[in-house]
Amino acid sequence: MKFIDGNSKERVEALVGPLDEGLLAAVDFYVARRCGVFVPRVEHCGHAPVPRHAHPAWLFFVHLNEKEVMEGFATEWEREGLTVTAVPAGLIHTEKPHELNARYAAIYLDKDFFARERARYPAASSEPDGVFTFAVDKAILETVKDFIAEYEAALPGYDDLLDAASLALAHRLIRAMHRMPRTQTTVTERMEIHKACDFIHEFYFRKLKVKDIAEVAAISESHFAHVFKRETGHSPADYVSMIRIDKAKKLLRTGELSVSEIAGSTGFSSASHFSTAFAKATGTAPAEFRERGL
Repeated sequence: MKFIDGNSKERVEALVGPLDEGLLAAVDFYVARRCGVFVPRVEHCGHAPVPRHAHPAWLFFVHLNEKEVMEGFATEWEREGLTVTAVPAGLIHTEKPHELNARYAAIYLDKDFFARERARYPAASSEPDGVFTFAVDKAILETVKDFIAEYEAALPGYDDLLDAASLALAHRLIRAMHRMPRTQTTVTERMEIHKACDFIHEFYFRKLKVKDIAEVAAISESHFAHVFKRETGHSPADYVSMIRIDKAKKLLRTGELSVSEIAGSTGFSSASHFSTAFAKATGTAPAEFRERGL
């Protein structure tokens, strides 16, 4: 744990409660005036959490894998996005021992700050009185990374920027816990599709799955194909094939590689698969395309 100024430790204790040396060795903690991000260290430290304790702040475990972190609570793993386990402020609970394969980012939010921001949503249901789970968009990790990077840099104005990131984290969690969908504008989705296209152009020679490309764009697989077709006019599979054919044309014109070698270097599973796809796309077999100098 790194305290970047004289206020850091006090801020941590205001959110988490009393600290011990075992905890300091087990985690990295990045803290602002009303928010903190707790990340278990990669190495296995053997730290044993305190049984039956409570935190002054709200605690949100953003799970990065499907490993339980709470004793006596069975997490309901969400199908979309990231699963979050929420522990209301002041609730007595026991966390499982620190394990190497339990990966999460724990976000602490000051109780009064969280209540004030949550009050902006009059349609939100009453406050839960126990541990509960919900799904949050994976984009929250970008805000977490920004928070950590700003804390570690400790540049002038960092407190104000950490406050802004704290606000963003709070509202992402509040909206998610009350099942308020995070809508993406067409412009935002278009930018994500640009990233997906760049990825295809760079790795067209690999075995690309729609799921892999959708992850690059940070769009759910079920929604990705629709958005991709809307923005490019092609399905993801057709776009990949189109890029591969275009690369193959350039290689055929150079005359340096055989048809089989070109098939392998452009991501086709076999020479026959390449020939069939090439003929379908151009109306000409690869060998004829080369011979005619097209």
